[in-house]
Amino acid sequence: MPYTPEFPDEIRRRMLTRLVSTSRLVDLSEGSEFGALLGVVADEMSSFQQKLGEFHDAHFFRANGQLLDDRVAQLPVGFPRRRDARPASGGSCTITRSLAASAATYYPGQLVFGRDDLPNLKYTNTDSVTFGIGVFTATGVNLVCQSPGFFTNAPPGAINTLIAAPGTIYSVTNTLPLSGGAAREEDFELSARAELWVSALTRTTSSSIEALVLNFQGSNGTSVRTCRVWESPDTPGYCEVLIDDGFGFSGSTRDAVAHTGVVPSIDEYTTRYQFTFDAPANTAPILTIDGVDYPSPNADYLTVEERGSMLMRSSPTSIPVSAGSSWSTGGHKVLTGLPAEIQSYVEANCRAAGSRVRVRLPEVTELRLSANVTVFPGYNPTAVFNAIKLSIVDYVSRIPPGQPILIFRLAADLIVVPGVRNIIFDQTDRYPGTPSTKFVCYYNSISLR
Repeated sequence: MPYTPEFPDEIRRRMLTRLVSTSRLVDLSEGSEFGALLGVVADEMSSFQQKLGEFHDAHFFRANGQLLDDRVAQLPVGFPRRRDARPASGGSCTITRSLAASAATYYPGQLVFGRDDLPNLKYTNTDSVTFGIGVFTATGVNLVCQSPGFFTNAPPGAINTLIAAPGTIYSVTNTLPLSGGAAREEDFELSARAELWVSALTRTTSSSIEALVLNFQGSNGTSVRTCRVWESPDTPGYCEVLIDDGFGFSGSTRDAVAHTGVVPSIDEYTTRYQFTFDAPANTAPILTIDGVDYPSPNADYLTVEERGSMLMRSSPTSIPVSAGSSWSTGGHKVLTGLPAEIQSYVEANCRAAGSRVRVRLPEVTELRLSANVTVFPGYNPTAVFNAIKLSIVDYVSRIPPGQPILIFRLAADLIVVPGVRNIIFDQTDRYPGTPSTKFVCYYNSISLR
């Protein structure tokens, strides 16, 4: 609801009009004592209205640029301000050196790699890379881009060139995606995040959880781009928090470490069997009893993926379990990095007693797009094609999980790219998805002609 403070002259005229119509006072000219008194009162009332307007505006974020930043700055310190552009990181690279090399260690930042599709980008190692004597391959080396932006994200295999590395190193490739790269937060993103934060003070509503997750910053400075809470109509008290960094958090899971043990005896303190597994789980773990697998879902036990707990029914019907049986759990994927930190934060701060709040990653579907582009005379086609590809990557990264890709809207968005006269995609007009589908598109997945 808009609120516009009045100026002192407006207040003074309104007060004078009311006095003239309701009293017998006649000496109300500007130089009179009563006129001066009205002027002082009008100034104070205007000042009060200005302060009231600032308080009002602090809770409404329909503004742009510096005005929006000023309103956000009035929120408590716990609310993160506008987010700057961030570089992509990760990759789990494999680096190979020559057979003649001796033992060597390369510290963070000493190695610089690149990619064929975007040769201006440079990536450096964030981990120490050590080659022992007789060891010629280093694996699991993470990189970070020297430049920020959404275009720094890279699919597996994109990092493939050496820019600054000793002559003994002759190849590099990333086995996992590099993700987390993002452009500077735009006004509409900051405005939506601020409004959600204000509505989040109750902590346990859907909008509260979404706001807390959107404003959460991980230990490495990363954050999510979109968040959506889905409440199950079939399981009361259970909801899922679907998070996305623009590229489906590719590479943010690992194989679970198996848990094993021997089934204990049931006594007056233990009313049912309970097993543990590596958590937080992104996929369902498998329970194995005496060498026989019993995958989830199973009517005989309840799996609490976010807490690493399996609870058996008091009287299981399909699983022959008894004291002394050997058991193991595993075979699933476990959240790592920022998603795991968010799950821990949600469990501690957003979950009401007797409920479940589980963080999930979207199901990633990679798009490969091709199009015919007509360029206006006088423009460099190579530069125009590059701008189109970057715009496509940014457009797709902003689509939250569960939302379809509408090709006609994408084409309309690209018409504003300088130099583009027309663009016609070869693909269908619509890519529908399930509620958990996240479409991603990398620079080298786009073909233009």
